Amino acid sequence: MNPALVDAIDHLLAEGVAAQPRPLFPGAVCAVDDGESSVVRYCGQAFRYADGEGTLLPPELREPVHADTRYDCASLTKLFTATMVMKLVERGLLDLDDRVATHLPEYRDADKLQVTVRQLLTHTSGLPAEIFVWRDFSDQRDRRAAVLGCALEAPPGSQFRYSCVGYLTLGLLAERLTGMPLDRLVTDLVTGPLGLQATGYRPLDQLEVTSPIAATEIRPISWSPQMSAMQAASVGGEGSSDHRGVVHDENAASLDGIAGNAGIFADAADLVRFGRAFLDGLIGTADDGGLGLTRAGVAAMLTPQLPRGLNAYQSGLGFRIDDVSFMGDLAGTSQAYGHTGFTGTSLVIDGARNLVVALLTNRVHPTREWADLNHFRRRLHSVVAASYPARAETTSGRLPIAGG
Repeated sequence: MNPALVDAIDHLLAEGVAAQPRPLFPGAVCAVDDGESSVVRYCGQAFRYADGEGTLLPPELREPVHADTRYDCASLTKLFTATMVMKLVERGLLDLDDRVATHLPEYRDADKLQVTVRQLLTHTSGLPAEIFVWRDFSDQRDRRAAVLGCALEAPPGSQFRYSCVGYLTLGLLAERLTGMPLDRLVTDLVTGPLGLQATGYRPLDQLEVTSPIAATEIRPISWSPQMSAMQAASVGGEGSSDHRGVVHDENAASLDGIAGNAGIFADAADLVRFGRAFLDGLIGTADDGGLGLTRAGVAAMLTPQLPRGLNAYQSGLGFRIDDVSFMGDLAGTSQAYGHTGFTGTSLVIDGARNLVVALLTNRVHPTREWADLNHFRRRLHSVVAASYPARAETTSGRLPIAGG
């Protein structure tokens, strides 16, 4: 790998940690894989602050970032959920164009009857962006029922509205369909076959965990009595929680840390391996990239699904396509696929350059209010793109744009 690129990545990470008046993030890990070589660079601290106001911990209590530091992936979880659902499709347990009501009786009301599995995956179901089950319900059964009973805000297929509710629903649908818990499904169908040993839900439950876990937001327990019990397992001072190892997303936390929209923790090497499996499966360097999906299944996940003009960027099944808002110059070839996570994470796989780029930060430590990371993501991805010329489209098996 070009030494100048490695130096540029190091410079950007250090710049983010040292930014004034506040850092963009206390620490970060960036991994780049070009199919022939890979590099993992890291900088800063995984645990730096004593409270949500930004009071620094004593130096001896701060924890440095390492190459194998695990991060709360936030909405990168949606990629694992989508992959798991596609595995169920290829096993014949459901169809992408099945009505959700076929599998969930809660969707048999007239306004939700036409919602399909594909629409949940592509954020076109008409469901709202968010629901606050963590705040409004104290019982697990009631929270799950509220997700499945959530009313639509638009007719199915009429709008693109990024919806965590849709992915919460997909997780519950998969559990109902198989009779298995979501974390077991993701392990058995996705992370296990790929050998992603540092990736999964609820890392504090894993007795073999030896790698550090980056802290996220430090919120006073008084912020939400409902959240305090869910944060009890994390490490923190009196009356607060630093959220290490406990999912940052409130809804996922309220569902025991296991949900279709958030909850996955991973290190950078595992995310690169996950992304590389899609590229290998799509361009035919492996039968299925290790995913256990057919080449057609991989292609379907990376094929534009939205009618033209419905949204600023295209969407595959789980993946955003050519989303310049965070991909920077990696976008523009129609072969850049990826996602972001609220906690400060992102993954881009680029078929035109045979690249996988994973960025893990805990930009919400100590508070979500300090930084918006998309400008930094664009800079990083543009620096990487400058080192690799884009090739003509070589991926095959892509499907036509839906509706177009």
